[in-house]
Amino acid sequence: MGGICGALTFSGVDISLQTISDSASYRGNLKEFTDTWETGQLKLGVQQPALQRGLHRTELLTRNHLTVAWYGFLYAEDTDTEVKRDTNPAETVLAVFAEKGTAALNELRGQFACAIWNAESRTLCLFIDPLGVKTLNFSQKNRDLVFASEASSLLAAIDHPSLSQKALGMWACNAYDQRISMWNEIKGLGPGSFLTCDRCEVNVQTYYRWQFNGYVYFKNPEDYAAYFRETFFKYVSDSIPENQSVASYLSGGMDSTSIAAAVSSVLKERGERLTTFTYRFNTLRACDEWPRAKEASLFMGATPLYVQAENYWLYRDRLGGVQKENPFLSWNTLDQEIFSRLSNLGIRSLLSGHGGDNLFTGAMVPYFLAAGIATRPIQYGRPFLQMTKAERLSITRALYRYLFSPVIPRPCKELARYLFKKTPRKPKWFNRGVYDQLGLRYILFRDHPNLALGPFEQKRREFAVCEHWGILRAVHYLERLAAPFDIEVLHPWLDTRVIDLALSVPPHIFHHKMTPKYFIRKAMEGYLPDQLLQYIQKPLLRSFYYYGCKKEEMFIRSHLENGWLEKNGWLSSGRCFKDMLDRYYAGGEESLAIFIFPLNLELWLKSFQKR
Repeated sequence: MGGICGALTFSGVDISLQTISDSASYRGNLKEFTDTWETGQLKLGVQQPALQRGLHRTELLTRNHLTVAWYGFLYAEDTDTEVKRDTNPAETVLAVFAEKGTAALNELRGQFACAIWNAESRTLCLFIDPLGVKTLNFSQKNRDLVFASEASSLLAAIDHPSLSQKALGMWACNAYDQRISMWNEIKGLGPGSFLTCDRCEVNVQTYYRWQFNGYVYFKNPEDYAAYFRETFFKYVSDSIPENQSVASYLSGGMDSTSIAAAVSSVLKERGERLTTFTYRFNTLRACDEWPRAKEASLFMGATPLYVQAENYWLYRDRLGGVQKENPFLSWNTLDQEIFSRLSNLGIRSLLSGHGGDNLFTGAMVPYFLAAGIATRPIQYGRPFLQMTKAERLSITRALYRYLFSPVIPRPCKELARYLFKKTPRKPKWFNRGVYDQLGLRYILFRDHPNLALGPFEQKRREFAVCEHWGILRAVHYLERLAAPFDIEVLHPWLDTRVIDLALSVPPHIFHHKMTPKYFIRKAMEGYLPDQLLQYIQKPLLRSFYYYGCKKEEMFIRSHLENGWLEKNGWLSSGRCFKDMLDRYYAGGEESLAIFIFPLNLELWLKSFQKR
């Protein structure tokens, strides 16, 4: 796997990087560099795996007065004739940084976390990739700065860490921001940002600036689809390690299946064969992804494999599945079974479809219609009526959703919510007073796209990379979970070149029909079965959560009653929360969200207190 860590101290305190790296030992063995001078000391380290396989590289290099600690990879150089992969990204970064300084960061394309020390100026620079696929956390106390790839690793350097109420509240609302850790003393770098530390002065800025380069133009939608597919396949080939077996996860939807189709096409040219992994359900048929995934795998010439998901219920391992980093409790035992089987098959790279939802979602349709109706009402009036009919909306509601909501400034929306006592994204069980006290109303909607604040192209791009459905949360979770099995998880949709490629397609082509993910379906014609391309609704895995939680009723009740949330007044007053649980277990229709999030918080808090 790999990772980086370090400490810049001026107080004379000796911070052990070995202690920091030991708490995340699955990332690799520590390799350390030290620079000591009269008034301070710099320790820079990387956690390097015994064997560096796949795309990721972990390097600690010194050239002249610059030392770099690197973890991650750079995408191949984009040429018309060949794919030229950068096999030594640390050297590349040192070279461009020596020439241009922090101005060079916007030129880097890849997924990485990096630290560069300038021994001449005694300046430290930390930065991560434009989309925040890799993490880098830091803590500052007095005149000392300590950093590491994982926030929980820094606890070893903090005397009395305190839990962040704001972070706990965000998790209670199913929200994630990698800049806010679970501890007050630890912060994280945001996507496309860098930190500089010059003589104890810490400054965090955003280096990544997206520039819209205009739309491409072809005669018909088929030409757009062919252009996108050809270029997309070329970019995906950069995510396929050479001379190494790879696998792809299939969910039965378009995002992961499109990645698998691209990978399979590239591997066929090499004379290799893709392996796909899918969840299979015998009892919960509504969740079963196997039939469609098997059909797609055989169609593209891949080897389909599955895991019997009903053997690995959500809370089967109880507290054993909770990670130190945060309360995200996914299907730990199920995913670990997949990684174990992949490892036994000699597969070291797994490709996922994370990020496709943001890029191809229909959630941008309201912004698309609002931008179009404002300039060409006749042309965009028909899709407006189509969406109104499909969603069974009243004309009043449709006008608000597709015309007014995308352009109304956020302060006006906030005022309306306040007047009508509507609190966005607050679970029913959450105490309103605590929610408002933590300022969650403003945190959760600060990055919501709004056409009143900029052109449609900019808002479209913001939505494509925003942390809207917990994509980065799942990405970071999978990386930590796969590390002990020596497997790297790759996310081709989270490639800035792929995002720019999709955004170069004009909106009227991208949303030519109101069918969900119409454009990617069009691009994959001939590479995926027609039945899959025409089927709109993929299997819903929520029933897996519902059924598993009903099997564990006593376990859930025991942890939620008289727990941390109740003692600290986070639950709604009276018996409101317990009544919701009673209705759910009596067969009611209460949303699973009423107790999945508080339960995960309770489990994490209990696990954290034991450490």
